[in-house]
Amino acid sequence: MTRRRTIVRVESVRRTFLFDPRLVPCAACGHDVQGVTPDEAARLLQSTGDNLDRFIASGEVHAVDTASGASWICRDSLFRRSS
Repeated sequence: MTRRRTIVRVESVRRTFLFDPRLVPCAACGHDVQGVTPDEAARLLQSTGDNLDRFIASGEVHAVDTASGASWICRDSLFRRSS
């Protein structure tokens, strides 16, 4: 009696999207920019919310508050800060 061996190989790809493109008017940049939530911004900076608050207070990172009450962070200022 011959035994057969079957090998099954499974590969998967995982993609993580950190933000949806949302245009918000950034007064500091002077034009519409992609906005991210404060949580997403902290993740992109690999930092904490407290540090993000300090970056906003110092002007290194731009915060945008919309008429609906939502808070957004200017994505362009994040990448200028981290470079």
